[in-house]
Amino acid sequence: MVAAKDKLDVYNFQNMHKLFSLGIASSPHVFALSPFPTSFFAHAPNHDSGTVAVYDLISTSMKATIAAHKAPIKLLAFNPSGNFLATTSTNVSTTPRIDRG
Repeated sequence: MVAAKDKLDVYNFQNMHKLFSLGIASSPHVFALSPFPTSFFAHAPNHDSGTVAVYDLISTSMKATIAAHKAPIKLLAFNPSGNFLATTSTNVSTTPRIDRG
């Protein structure tokens, strides 16, 4: 992956072929990668909302859009098996949320 100011390019490192590009919020970049053998990428596509987009990097398809919080997303993290995504927002009174993939 290569992150630029407003996009993220995802490459296959075996042949350096670009798989796809994602438009991303300019700043801050909030994203998480699931561990092997899962292949998920989650990010906050708009830094003003509490929405999370989840992509499958192998099939290059969007798997889900999650309206996780009312406030902007602050942190994202996958569990070690890549089956759960934890989110939290900038609202200090927000309870962390866990979504199953």
